[in-house]
Amino acid sequence: MAPFENSPLADSPLFTAPTPKSSFSESSSPKTLPTVYIIGGGVAGLLTAQSLLKEIADGATPWSQVVIIERAEQLGTGLTQGNGRSLTATEGLVAAGMKPDELERSLATPLEKGGYAYPGFVATPADQAQMDDYAAGLRAIASDIVNRDLSLVRFGLATLTQWQSWAQECPKLAEKSGFYISEKLRIYGGKRAKRRAIAEVSRLNNAGADCGWDNPGQVVTYQDALDFDPAMGAYLESRLDGDRQFDGALTLQPGGAIHVGRLMEELTQSLLATNRVSLCTNTHVQDIQWRSPAQGLHRQITGLTVKTFGGQHSGCRTLGTAEDAYVFATGFDDLLHRSGAIAAPLFPVAGTSITLVLPPAIPNTSVKSFPQRAWKQDVLGPLVFSPTFDTVLDRWILRVGGLKFYPGANNEPPLDFEHPGVQWAIAQQIQQAMAFVPKVMGNLLGAEFNGKTFVAAADWMPLKDKINPWAGLRPLYSDGMAALGPFASNGYAISGTGSWGLSSGIGNGALITQWLRGVSGERLTLPGIPDDLLQDYLNRVDPLRFYDRRLN
Repeated sequence: MAPFENSPLADSPLFTAPTPKSSFSESSSPKTLPTVYIIGGGVAGLLTAQSLLKEIADGATPWSQVVIIERAEQLGTGLTQGNGRSLTATEGLVAAGMKPDELERSLATPLEKGGYAYPGFVATPADQAQMDDYAAGLRAIASDIVNRDLSLVRFGLATLTQWQSWAQECPKLAEKSGFYISEKLRIYGGKRAKRRAIAEVSRLNNAGADCGWDNPGQVVTYQDALDFDPAMGAYLESRLDGDRQFDGALTLQPGGAIHVGRLMEELTQSLLATNRVSLCTNTHVQDIQWRSPAQGLHRQITGLTVKTFGGQHSGCRTLGTAEDAYVFATGFDDLLHRSGAIAAPLFPVAGTSITLVLPPAIPNTSVKSFPQRAWKQDVLGPLVFSPTFDTVLDRWILRVGGLKFYPGANNEPPLDFEHPGVQWAIAQQIQQAMAFVPKVMGNLLGAEFNGKTFVAAADWMPLKDKINPWAGLRPLYSDGMAALGPFASNGYAISGTGSWGLSSGIGNGALITQWLRGVSGERLTLPGIPDDLLQDYLNRVDPLRFYDRRLN
């Protein structure tokens, strides 16, 4: 069962990415036109296509057309659909995971105590081997984790700069997608709250100093938070101690949001209108064909083995030639590892979310009074509350996401709502939404659910149409970094981005386009980050870093 089949969002007005029939045909064969194949029709793939189309139009690349290959019938119904609406500079820190000792404890600790193990989880030998490999990968970089995290935040700040530029270049697309940039209130709970908040702001400000931002993060008081978001008054008041001090910590950080469903819809239509883009939907890339015996960047892709479901091209066939280029924005698919392109497998971290259509009349719906709220605490978190405005429904949409767990080595993607970890996580997201926005949840769910405790799917499945639950994987590589860049002479990766594929997607696409244009890795540039610090990041996400460098 495909990921979108598990979520009512596929049939919901919340996510209306178009379902055009494949426009690919033998008459537009890459044998006659030099082609860039983008494998993965999610937000990373489409943002890369948009960036590439500018270069094609200017004649800056040898490529004449783009073919997007998507295994589902609809674009964006895999990880993109659950990717939320959040654009956050520090999201890479969430995606990267923990320190080795924290990770090892977390994988053996129940979710309700702050771990990754869902209720009833018992590790199999395959689970243990997978977890040990992941922990070993983190131990290998243990002495450099501070620098790794700083590199992630620098790139996060640069992507916010990229999103701002994108909105200026595509104002109509930005408006239709509900895009905005705004400070975000983050709430920390538990014994380590103050320490975690201070450490995160310190990393943010250190990265800001490197990238021309003047103290982008700040620890704030309860009164500061109340002034920033009066709608949080009831919740903030409930967390005050006897001395009227907030029980936890509060920060403000730069960020933004965008309605990913509307973005996919509008972006797809604009790409197709160029007549340079073709879609191959219902098409699964099963393998990569290689020209041997070269290794690394001397290796060449000669085509793709694909299986198409339905239509005149049903069955297995080969797409592409050695003269074409291939960009793999493959989400949870472990194709790059299975085919020998990247030496390391993806580690399956799962995520869930609920998405709420808010009542038509909510007080003062300005961005300033309705910012994103992210909640981090020792025993549960982080949880992220991401509001965006739906220009079609003329409503605010609130997504609650961010909770992650380890689903098990033998759990083939996708997850379904019967998975006990999914059931537990979605129940927690409903409970926390009731704590954060009690009036909204009361109006949405009905009086009969006020005060109700949600534990398992049996409790919340009757509300499925109101909460629009989603479940899927957020895979990472063992060092907590993505794979971005060339792994062959004509093959490029955008893989293992975890939960920040949307935030980082605009920067990833811009960099892949430069590589395709023939810019060498050491000469790549990205506004908002100094060239030497960009090189530090690119070295950390090099898809070939897992191989013995002597072979390359």
